[in-house]
Amino acid sequence: MGGAGKTQVALEYCRHRKKSNDFQGIFWLDASSLKRVGDDIMNIAKWLEPACELENTEAAMDLVKSILSGWTKPWLMVFDNLDNPSNFKDIYWLFPISAFGSILITSRNHGLQELAPHYLLQEMDEHDGLCLLFRRQNSVEDVVLGKQILEILGWLPLAIDQAGAYIAQRKLPLQDFITQFHHRKNVLLRDIPQIWPYQLSVGTTWEMSLSLLLSSSGQPSKDLEDILTLFGFFHPQAISEKIFSVSIEESELATSPMSIFNDNDTWNYIKFEKIITDMHKLSLLQFHRDNSSTIMISIHPLVSEWLRM
Repeated sequence: MGGAGKTQVALEYCRHRKKSNDFQGIFWLDASSLKRVGDDIMNIAKWLEPACELENTEAAMDLVKSILSGWTKPWLMVFDNLDNPSNFKDIYWLFPISAFGSILITSRNHGLQELAPHYLLQEMDEHDGLCLLFRRQNSVEDVVLGKQILEILGWLPLAIDQAGAYIAQRKLPLQDFITQFHHRKNVLLRDIPQIWPYQLSVGTTWEMSLSLLLSSSGQPSKDLEDILTLFGFFHPQAISEKIFSVSIEESELATSPMSIFNDNDTWNYIKFEKIITDMHKLSLLQFHRDNSSTIMISIHPLVSEWLRM
């Protein structure tokens, strides 16, 4: 999901591999849009072959793939934030073919798990979360309050780092941050500290996921937003499909966002499944099925807070 620390983990991996000289070359591409990939490919091509005149991005890509395919020592290419594969007519076109090459992708799109073995980042543990939050020595009282902050932030790395920067730059007592968060969540989740290595706040990353959902799902935008917002008003764990399907069949949801799943007073489980799958692909929610094959939805607590704002 947005804010889980995918880019930071990939950067740390690259730093470690560079330090140990495991790769002849490490190439980083911003894959958040076709244009940004194109710009980075152009830069890589010029670095690999400074004297070569390149007409366009496709020529640059062909050159990069040709050169890297000929290397006989290991190399790594990172595609960061490849969240919307539909930006690219053929995603495999991006990847050089080589027995010595490695491709690393960071993405909040669960559909990309089909490409290769994957690792799903989880919430931070208590020790790492406190270290990220404090950035300094802390007292026993600080630790107690720090644990409360980690809890309200759902142990999400980007949110914790953002909160730590907010607290440090304002020299804010931890209890005051907790109070401010409860009263000004909307502002704090979107606040970008003045000196901070990331371009996006945690709130903005979720807004980007929502925007991708609205542009790619094929459903009316307002319907999808209303459905997600409705989920935010339930307990974030184990929201059962049956809550809505039974109500539809009993004609109790005529004015609800869930009415779009009403198919002649019958629950359209296929349509519901499709929309939930689309939301899951972009890490806006998680789901599993219970023993009766009913979809059970869960949402990160902080995302749930954001949806209610």
